[in-house]
Amino acid sequence: MDKHIKIHIIYIFGILISIIIGLITIKWGNVPNLVELFSFALTISSILLAILAIAYAVYSNTSFGQNISKLDTASNEIANSTKYLEEISNDLKNKFNNIPSLLETLNEKTDSNQAILTELSRNNSELYQTPFIKYSAIEEDTIKKVVKNTSINGQYILYILKLAKDSNKEFTPQEIENNSDLNKDFIAGFITPLQSLGLIKLETRMKNSDIYWTVEDIHSDIYENTPEAIIELWNKYREQEHMEFILDGINDIRKFFGLSEIPKDININKKHL
Repeated sequence: MDKHIKIHIIYIFGILISIIIGLITIKWGNVPNLVELFSFALTISSILLAILAIAYAVYSNTSFGQNISKLDTASNEIANSTKYLEEISNDLKNKFNNIPSLLETLNEKTDSNQAILTELSRNNSELYQTPFIKYSAIEEDTIKKVVKNTSINGQYILYILKLAKDSNKEFTPQEIENNSDLNKDFIAGFITPLQSLGLIKLETRMKNSDIYWTVEDIHSDIYENTPEAIIELWNKYREQEHMEFILDGINDIRKFFGLSEIPKDININKKHL
């Protein structure tokens, strides 16, 4: 069926084309110089198309030249960037290669400084003991401000000193560092001034270049205000997002002294400490 339709369509188009050709011949067959007019028209059309082609070729060549120039500039920039990155890479490589030796030097200096501090601490303990102040040689408000406004790590250390006194447990800065996020040098740097001011009384002994401390006594205002600072710290940060590490720090200290962890879903008071 489809084949017959196609044939009929071809027939119809053929007939229509024949009729159109016939009408054109009848209407314009008597026009003088028809062929010359068509030839002239075709010539003019060819000239116009040639001019258009030339103009387009000029435009294309100009655009092509501009694109080539841009590509050349981009290529140079990429080459310069590659060279710069290569220099940076080599510089970083050299620096990374130097890191092991720098770390070794730093460790040597740290060990040397630690040995010096240990020796000074031992000599100071042997030569001079700061008198311990049990009660208010310093105003209570001043002690409260120090306890409340010191850093979070400072409050941790005050809590360590209180628990160490309550438990009579001997400890070293290294042990505290191993069981918490506190740095042993920071611990020593915080406790030493307290001892120098006579606000804490420590029994100090040396073993294998390590300092062992037993807290014999603490200034009464520090001892009494430290729990309040820890309670405020806990209740302030308990419900704040991403601040659980502060509660973990308090519980790490409690675990070191054999105390149970405080549940993180409650506010606390003195009975929890």
